[in-house]
Amino acid sequence: MEAAREKTVDLKRRIKETEQNNDVIVATIERTKRMIQRARLERAILMERLETQANHIVATELESPPDSPVFREPSENPVEKRKETKKQPALRDPSLPKRPQNAYIIFCDTERENIKRKLEEAHPDGNFDVNKVLSEKWKSLGAAGRHDYHELYKKDRLRYAREMALVPSAGLSPTVQKEKQRAATYLKKVEMDGDGEAGTKRKSPMEDDSDFMSEDGDDVTEDEDLRPKEDTPAKHIKLEPSESALEQPSKPGEPAAHPAEPAAPAAVAPVEPISEANT
Repeated sequence: MEAAREKTVDLKRRIKETEQNNDVIVATIERTKRMIQRARLERAILMERLETQANHIVATELESPPDSPVFREPSENPVEKRKETKKQPALRDPSLPKRPQNAYIIFCDTERENIKRKLEEAHPDGNFDVNKVLSEKWKSLGAAGRHDYHELYKKDRLRYAREMALVPSAGLSPTVQKEKQRAATYLKKVEMDGDGEAGTKRKSPMEDDSDFMSEDGDDVTEDEDLRPKEDTPAKHIKLEPSESALEQPSKPGEPAAHPAEPAAPAAVAPVEPISEANT
């Protein structure tokens, strides 16, 4: 009887140890799940940053012309090349304007929380991928559904160009100087094309004379050739007498009616009454 009691106590002790070990394993599994979710979130953020940088590089290459190749003559005394060490990219100045985000990033920022909430309701175990669902939904939108996000990207890009144009050039690094030049070029192109925030086309000086005329109608600019002048040389030529009348000298023996002959127009000579008299 005593042996059975000791055996029962030993079994209870082993069961208790097993339960404690199970609790430790369950806690480890939960902690591992949280670490996996955190790793997925960090991966999604890194993928978004990589896509943003890739789009920025492509846009930069399309806007800026390629550098002309420079030919260097080989030196007579070649110097051994030093081992080049990769330089780490300098951190961007936080005081500079924030670079624009492309249409896909704007869509992800707008819809991420809504999609994540729906996925958490549908999958309580956390077995879902928000980025994959966002990518599939973006592909299913089509051109019409993406239009609003592209318009937001254009406005954000125009905002970036205008803010970069206001940044003083003194003390900027060569990279930021190039960004400022590209922003100024893009802003000038937008102003010429008339694709501002309002989306209205600017009127040219010939379409809107109010930019060049004062209230009393006088020209207030120096661009006189943009508006037609009232007196043209053709009107003065029509009012002058013919050259034949000016070249014929007057003779004292001729009658007084002779100088008045050039005043008669040449088109009056073949009139109908004269032809009827001849018949």
